[in-house]
Amino acid sequence: MTRLDGGCRQLAYSIVAALAIGCGPGTRASGGQQLAEQGPVAIAAIEGLLFYSDRGTFSENVIDNTSFRLWNIPVGAGSAQGRSTELLVRVTVKGPSETHGGRYRLHVRVVSGRFTLTDSTTIGILNREGEYFAGFWLRDVGCQTVSIDARLLERSREVSRVNKSIPFQCGE
Repeated sequence: MTRLDGGCRQLAYSIVAALAIGCGPGTRASGGQQLAEQGPVAIAAIEGLLFYSDRGTFSENVIDNTSFRLWNIPVGAGSAQGRSTELLVRVTVKGPSETHGGRYRLHVRVVSGRFTLTDSTTIGILNREGEYFAGFWLRDVGCQTVSIDARLLERSREVSRVNKSIPFQCGE
């Protein structure tokens, strides 16, 4: 074991103390220089893409899309380009580029009429643009409003929440 003289020992204690209590993200290094701070990770968007079963393709985003008429979608009416009773919900999580999102968990709850879907996934590594995409597949949709509640948790603390709805309707 190497023995440190008094001056080196004091320097070592100072370094350990600084690491333990004072040099976390957002604190100032000596000389007043701001240390790099890792920005927040949050839900950036929720999109709803109809899956056209007679074509094998997807629609444009139907959430908050006032130009897309959501009437009788299962039979291909309204603004639909084909018949659809299935929906891909795509949730975009954004944060610092290439952040490892493993400590974040995305929880999604979808309610449509009598059915409720609850699902969750661990966020992987964000891409170079700082994005991670999670998909959730819904079946038997198209005639009743779909309500989506997405929550992003860091460990057990909620850090972001977004609610959206899709006002599907059917009739004669």
